[in-house]
Amino acid sequence: MQNPFVRFKRYRHDGSADPRENHATETLAACLLLSARFKRLFVEFLFDGNVPFALDEIEDSAVETQRQTDGNGTMDLLIEQPSEWCIVVEVKVAAPEDERHRRQIASYRSWLERTIKGEKKFVFSLVRNADPAFDLTKHRRKKWSDLYALLKKQNGNASRTEYSQNTDEKLIQQFLNYLEVENIVSTWNPKQILDFGKGVKATRALSLLFQRVEEQLKKMSDDFIAEHTFKENCWPRLEVGKKSWGGPNRLTVWYTTTALWEGEREGFAFDFHLWHRDWRMEWDQRKIEKWVVALRKMGFKDEVRLKGERDLGKDVVGHEFSQPPQRIWASSKDLAVSEISEAQIRTATDDDLVQMIVARVEKHCDIVSALKFRF
Repeated sequence: MQNPFVRFKRYRHDGSADPRENHATETLAACLLLSARFKRLFVEFLFDGNVPFALDEIEDSAVETQRQTDGNGTMDLLIEQPSEWCIVVEVKVAAPEDERHRRQIASYRSWLERTIKGEKKFVFSLVRNADPAFDLTKHRRKKWSDLYALLKKQNGNASRTEYSQNTDEKLIQQFLNYLEVENIVSTWNPKQILDFGKGVKATRALSLLFQRVEEQLKKMSDDFIAEHTFKENCWPRLEVGKKSWGGPNRLTVWYTTTALWEGEREGFAFDFHLWHRDWRMEWDQRKIEKWVVALRKMGFKDEVRLKGERDLGKDVVGHEFSQPPQRIWASSKDLAVSEISEAQIRTATDDDLVQMIVARVEKHCDIVSALKFRF
């Protein structure tokens, strides 16, 4: 039996294909190997509940990935009960159903007919986006979104907590979250975030958005650090930093809402802290002042809060502090840099919104990196 944890090590992105397809294949295979319940649900899903063989044969069936076919390509996923039946699943995430996909299916069907004797043989494709015009005479098509819906429906009572779930339920829950974070299945839209004050759906949509931004940043560079936080009576936020800065995370992506902190609007706001008392760093006013002057030249405004969240009310440059302030932060005067408005969110797709946030994070991080290098 293939070890699913070892299999994950074998894939490196060489630019020739979307790495999510191999990763999704191995993630799916790991769930099939580790959970008999997951395997049975998946096979029943493939056949729409009308499985053409005995259900008790599913549990001890073999699961294999990347099977070589002697000139007919490499099959993504096989589920097999030797001498009884064999299922081939071609996994697609971003790739379209095109001529190349048709040739793959035909070659797998040919290999099965030549190689697997006396068994029931089935070929499926598992896709994100289905092409209504695609030829399905050689195989059956299934969609990731339908698999997600089935697993979610079958995964026990929604009111059960993480701690009361059994192992199978936890595995399925993590797999569902994986499909969401990797954008293999999209379960939210930006408009839901605008209803943050109304409850759970908005909170979940915002959490998934932040998770996707975190994952994209970390894929772009190992230097990124990102973590989102939801606290009672506080705007939700994503904090971003870089390991190379050698200090605390400084950039904050806020979701501002009228439901908390007397917010004036729904939307996203970007700023970064130059100083915070909780950082336990040495107070260096001279360096802070240099940063403030440099940022003002780049079109940023700065704010200072003293103990008790009192506004300093004076210019930080040249001010004589009796003790370090509570915090100092800066944000761009250019709203195209420092904000994403409600109107922009309403017209954006989930992919659009992720890219907008990532672009603004990159811009702010470049500024912070330049400040640290300069001073």
